[in-house]
Amino acid sequence: MPQPPERHSTPGTHFSLHQRWAVAVLAVLWVMVTALLALKLAGETTDDFFITFRYSQNLLAGKGFVFNAGERVFGTTAPGWGLLVALLSAVSGLAPAIAATFATALALLTTAGWLLWKSQLRGRLPEAALAGTLMLTNSFLWVHNGSETFTATALLVLAAGISRKRPGTAGLLAGFAVWLRPESGLAGLILAAICWSKERSFPWRFGVVFSLIVGGGLAWAALYFGEALPNTLQAKRLQSAWNPQVWASGLAFWREGWHWLSVAYAGPWIGVLVVGGGAGLVSLLRSGQRSLQLLAAHGLALLLLYPLLGIPFYTWYAIPFLIALLYGLAFLAGDLWRLVWRLVWRWLAWRRLSWRPAAVVVSLLVLAPVALLVSHVSRRMADGYRHFEAIPQTELYREAGEWLRQHAAPGADIAYVEVGALAYYSDRPVRDLLGLVSPENLEFVARRDLAAALRAHPAVFVIHHTRLAGLMDPVIQQSWFDTAYEPIMAFEGELTPDVLTLYRRRASSLPTQRNNGHPTP
Repeated sequence: MPQPPERHSTPGTHFSLHQRWAVAVLAVLWVMVTALLALKLAGETTDDFFITFRYSQNLLAGKGFVFNAGERVFGTTAPGWGLLVALLSAVSGLAPAIAATFATALALLTTAGWLLWKSQLRGRLPEAALAGTLMLTNSFLWVHNGSETFTATALLVLAAGISRKRPGTAGLLAGFAVWLRPESGLAGLILAAICWSKERSFPWRFGVVFSLIVGGGLAWAALYFGEALPNTLQAKRLQSAWNPQVWASGLAFWREGWHWLSVAYAGPWIGVLVVGGGAGLVSLLRSGQRSLQLLAAHGLALLLLYPLLGIPFYTWYAIPFLIALLYGLAFLAGDLWRLVWRLVWRWLAWRRLSWRPAAVVVSLLVLAPVALLVSHVSRRMADGYRHFEAIPQTELYREAGEWLRQHAAPGADIAYVEVGALAYYSDRPVRDLLGLVSPENLEFVARRDLAAALRAHPAVFVIHHTRLAGLMDPVIQQSWFDTAYEPIMAFEGELTPDVLTLYRRRASSLPTQRNNGHPTP
């Protein structure tokens, strides 16, 4: 934190020798910690991300950029990420899921490093160092390793940082971020507004390049998939309409976010994170740094956008906002420290007293809440790292998928409601009963009848997982199910008491004759 006022460094000055050493040591520590986390978590992530990895996997196998071979369905919200992961996998020789984990590590380091450098030039090195450390060691973020959001965020941060001197390149980066994550289109518009407000003229070069890249992506998707926008938005909105208690949306969207950030990260100090970080967004907007301003403005925009879209809360939607909160909290702490210290300094100067004891008191008062949060999340991260073995549901899907890969015929399809890891590890066609990658099932989701979806498109295999029993129990409890399917394998979780049961269709298949568009019993 800063010294007394007369010792303050001037924003824009070069690195001093001790600052260079501090940055070098911090950079080494960041790289070491990030590498250890990436190695520990490689390929272990949320099931939904495996949907995109499946697209990458099929592209590498020569089957095209598809989820199921021969079916051009736009079932991923991150086509650019799928293409990039395929490229990284081809170059590195790593499996797509593992390549995506290391890409996450690189993206986090890029974001933290760039903001550290830019903040140092404005005399805000301590704040950027604290925020970057909180981000790089964030257990909530690392659970979502492999998400396209991290690379999209890095591209947007870089685009904002170079937008004044290289607007064309900034437009290229921001445009590709939209290929990675559609919500980045909103960030591109915000960045254009930031540039306009600072330069007092519309950033035409940025706008033209950004529009060309985004438009090119939409045109490619329309030509390749037959539709410019992914199928997932409609599927998720139907989920939310079906069961808002499970798939919280609207006003309940961020209430659910508060819950998961508390459970999975901040614990009892969730108020310090959300309230302090939220107030700190003002500090980011006032910082004068375009990258930080974009982080804050984009986070606030998503705070409004997601509930308005009517989509249910999924934990990875909180990633951009959480990153903004971490930086907001650190910069707010710095602003408060400086403000209080200036007031105390004036009083000490008037009373002709020593400033050192007061500096300790001021630091404790201002930084104590942040220190308590840091202490809590650091212990949680350390414990989680020591005891982490795997993500329980992913491990069960891996085990079942690998069994199917070895024993099921190549064209034997699988029906279930969580399809990413199953498809990725089985290399077999998967029918998504919730319609994310199987749009033919959306009509049944709208009718809240997954059993009818299975009857309309009877797969060879059906999965039942105790974790999602609420969705699959109504299917397997149908009177016709025991006649049509038989259980052949049960996979028991080693990390949790969950059980995954694999059913196979009996020799006599389900009747599929239709009557007025609906299957005949």
